[in-house]
Amino acid sequence: MHMECKLKILSSGKNHKIVTCSCCGRVSMHYQDLLVEFEQEAFLRWANWVLEVDYMKLVRKPEGDSSFVSLRTCHPRIQFIFDKEGFSELQQIFSEVLLLLGVFEYSRVN
Repeated sequence: MHMECKLKILSSGKNHKIVTCSCCGRVSMHYQDLLVEFEQEAFLRWANWVLEVDYMKLVRKPEGDSSFVSLRTCHPRIQFIFDKEGFSELQQIFSEVLLLLGVFEYSRVN
């Protein structure tokens, strides 16, 4: 995002913030200590994919450790790691964010 971007908060919580720019349409996802920027179409594809994912089909459980899923992004070397609770929270956040992005797009067009 650029300094002249006009940001709209899509979701904000203790460990995350997701914003979009009304000018360029980019979406930035700040999760814990990581900030990842997406073109809007790439974010929409990724968020919709996350909503369709079955945690149990992707789960990994290293010996002696807790289970997690690793979610790749459109950026080749950037992945997010979630336990079951964090993954469920992410799906809820993305449900709300996708709804808001649809509302913003509708109001921009009309």
